[in-house]
Amino acid sequence: MNTRSFVRENIKAPMRNVQRLFIIFYLFLFFQIQTAGQSFPVQTYTLETGLNTNYINGVTQDKQGCMWFATEYGVSVYDSHTWKNYSDRDGLPRNEYFLIKADSNNNIIAVPYWSGSRIAIFKNNKWTLIDELPQLNTIYKNFTSFDFIYENNKQILYFGTNEGVFLYKDKKWSRISQNEGLIDDRVNTVKSFQNKLYVCTENGLSVIHDGKVDNSLNSVINITSKKIKSIEFESVNNSSAPIIWLLGNKWIGKIQNQKFNLVTPNNKMITEFPTQKLKHICFLYDKIDRIYYGNEVEMFYLEKSTGKVITINQDNKFTTSGSSAIFIDRESNLWFTSYRGIDKVSNFCFQNFFKENGLLENEVASAIEVRPGYYIFGHNHGITILKEGKFSTITLTRPSDKNYSVSRIMDLCKDRMGNIWIAGSELGVGKMGSSREISWMQYKTVVQINSVITDIHGTLWVGSDTGLFKISEDHSNLILINDKEFLNIRKIFSDADGTIYGACVDGLAIYKKGVFTKLSVSKLQFGNSIYAVQNYIGNKKFLGTSNGLYILENGFIKKFRVNNFTIDKKVFFITNDGDNNYWFGTNDGIIKWDGKTARRFSLEDGLAGRETNRSAYILDSFGKVWVGTDRGLSCYLPQYDIPIKPPVIKSIEVEDSKGVIHDLANSFETSQSENSFIFQFRAISFINEKFIHYKVKLEGLDSIWTEIGTNNYIRYTNLNPGNYKFLVRAKNLDGDWGLASASDTIIILNPFYKRWWFILIFVGVIGVILYMIQNYISEVKYTHKLEKEVLLRTAALKKSEEDLLQLNAMKDKFFSIVAHDLKSPFQGLLGISNVLAEDHGRLSDDEVKNISFNIYKTTKNLYTLIEQLLGWAQLQTKRMECNIEKLVLQSVVIDVFNLISENAEEKSIEVQNRITNDVIVSADVRMLDSILTNLISNAIKFTSKGGKISISSTYRNNLVEICVNDTGVGIDKEKIDKLF
Repeated sequence: MNTRSFVRENIKAPMRNVQRLFIIFYLFLFFQIQTAGQSFPVQTYTLETGLNTNYINGVTQDKQGCMWFATEYGVSVYDSHTWKNYSDRDGLPRNEYFLIKADSNNNIIAVPYWSGSRIAIFKNNKWTLIDELPQLNTIYKNFTSFDFIYENNKQILYFGTNEGVFLYKDKKWSRISQNEGLIDDRVNTVKSFQNKLYVCTENGLSVIHDGKVDNSLNSVINITSKKIKSIEFESVNNSSAPIIWLLGNKWIGKIQNQKFNLVTPNNKMITEFPTQKLKHICFLYDKIDRIYYGNEVEMFYLEKSTGKVITINQDNKFTTSGSSAIFIDRESNLWFTSYRGIDKVSNFCFQNFFKENGLLENEVASAIEVRPGYYIFGHNHGITILKEGKFSTITLTRPSDKNYSVSRIMDLCKDRMGNIWIAGSELGVGKMGSSREISWMQYKTVVQINSVITDIHGTLWVGSDTGLFKISEDHSNLILINDKEFLNIRKIFSDADGTIYGACVDGLAIYKKGVFTKLSVSKLQFGNSIYAVQNYIGNKKFLGTSNGLYILENGFIKKFRVNNFTIDKKVFFITNDGDNNYWFGTNDGIIKWDGKTARRFSLEDGLAGRETNRSAYILDSFGKVWVGTDRGLSCYLPQYDIPIKPPVIKSIEVEDSKGVIHDLANSFETSQSENSFIFQFRAISFINEKFIHYKVKLEGLDSIWTEIGTNNYIRYTNLNPGNYKFLVRAKNLDGDWGLASASDTIIILNPFYKRWWFILIFVGVIGVILYMIQNYISEVKYTHKLEKEVLLRTAALKKSEEDLLQLNAMKDKFFSIVAHDLKSPFQGLLGISNVLAEDHGRLSDDEVKNISFNIYKTTKNLYTLIEQLLGWAQLQTKRMECNIEKLVLQSVVIDVFNLISENAEEKSIEVQNRITNDVIVSADVRMLDSILTNLISNAIKFTSKGGKISISSTYRNNLVEICVNDTGVGIDKEKIDKLF
């Protein structure tokens, strides 16, 4: 086999002339560029998203989590769902507002640029204005900054100008200038910390506390230029003094324990522009490692850990190169306001690099760390070299060539001599030395080279679609080792004992101590298609497959599931970062697993691309994890992988069946007929507004929480009367659930006939009726007694005692019958009157007329029943004779049913009269009515809704036997024996 050195430009034929190689190499294949830094995952808010202007000056956040912005037209607020733009219609004067802050009482203070305009405060959901700042030298001045401190629980507002500091206290203005000890009247920034006011001026730093000015810190700032533009504070820990960060005119320094340290003598910021007067100064510590600063035309950040100053601008995906204000919110999102809108960066745990940052191409197929700070990345048409922060590229084919598999750099490795070996698909195996010259070798039967590694002995192994190869010791040719088990190799791996593993399309190939084996289990299906092999615990090995994550243990392959952790996506690579964290590259981002919990990263979390590549990962010398994706290169920064705070529930509202919305911050009461609701709720989070998840529970109904995804509403229908509370929790896509927020009480009232006042009235009415009946019976008893005394004078005493006992028994029985027989008709009457009472506004005249007629009919029947009861009472007192007559039994039953039909209809009970019209009986009609009414009423009472009652008759021994059958609960045998 011949070794040929050449560089391809989509040409398969080898270059035969070394001189020609160098000419091509240096003319157009190799060039070096300066890196433009990382790309940030920026989300932009402009007019199109809800702002009324793109000209934004300031930003703050209130206690609820809403973001407030000072704009050229007023003030705007964003709750992660909707925008509200305040203007003169809301009581806010139309001014350009320059500065904005939320105080400890959650009031929003908006400060205009010119002191001639009034400062506005949003308090109790309305805007109020404070008195204007008095003119100085008949000229209105501009505000440069403002902040506040508290003295004796009273708020004092401080404003920086170019004529000193003005304070607003007890509704009065006063001034602190050089005459009062201020080091300079030209104030750039005022900022409060630990209830002291720090004043940055053109000639040093002053501290105002308890009405006194202290300039002692200037003695420790040992630098020629004392121009201080802004100040920030870093709380280290409870035992150490805080760090005071200073942004100078050209420098950045810090003070701790009365000692000054110059961090950088050149902060790169240009403070004077001949064509533009700068109004803003930005300076912010992100509480981790970066200090952001700049003005409306330029932005930078300082890395504390390295001391590097890095420019950020439109090349880093920002809307513009400058910023009017920089703010960090409660979730560690960074907000950058400018004259072109608002930029927000939510994810900082990845540094992302793309073609515009210096990569040859966005897709990264392979990666290797040559030595600390020196990396090589493989692409579809060449390689990118990152060395000491600078990118350089080598092109191997024209990027316009769509058949990138011909020259895709599939894998990279390093030998003991420091040479880089390249698996270059159909280009073959490449070798790159320190001069970056690439020489290629091919094997006549090899179609595609997919992988290249160095084992513990320094041997170079090559995996291809046709088998497993070694590279000869003199690096001159490829030696075939196996062309059976090691076919269609995607990637090869070397173990600590020298075992070679081949991740193949159809299983796992193993070469150990001269023995070749192939593990392939048909029931694994897509699990046979393997991409990655990685050591796990003991002799176990992870296998990344097309069907997810598998484990190799004792020669058997099975799906991996531990502590509820498994992966069902394609797993392209697996690595361990040395801190017992396993990293899995998938077709939908990467997964970090520590053996207990999993952390998933995708596009929404700042990863450059969604799909990873099987050879495009590095655990570098600094502990950083590099991941190549289909869209760019990502570098994981663990210090910025901070826990995601749960969203804050802003509001809980309910919409009733009439479409009226009620704020559930207060209790809500409704009738039983209005018992269907739509609960609406909102949580505030700016990490990713579209992926806030909710779960809810209605106390009084639900026993468990219900997850409803990203929907911020849920419907409940036909709730029973009672008291309820609505609870909701929220979380971000990969965060934890927040604490439950609860509504006030929701009260669904009972129907009117179940309320205490109606029951009281009903009992009163029944009491009056019973009193009248009892009074009548008493009169009857008294009259009967007198008659007996006249007729039976001598035996009256004994007979009256017997009569009295009999009458008392009769009274008890009568009361029982009255209570029983009146209950059913009254229930029917109540049902009809309830419809008229609650729905009278929605009933037509005909319906009202029909209901009124039914009430009349029911009342008339009730009156008839009372007459019958009174007649029965007369009969019992022997004031009425029994009148036997022939009756058509069917007609009597029909009359009785008409009396109590409303009760049957209310329970949807079917009543069947099976008595024919030829059945004639001899009876007292009143007694027969009373008996049948009692029997049928009992049947209706103890029959469930939708049941049946049948009335029939049979002839037995010249008598007519009447039978009332029902589908009710029945009567115990013991009770039946006691009835008669």
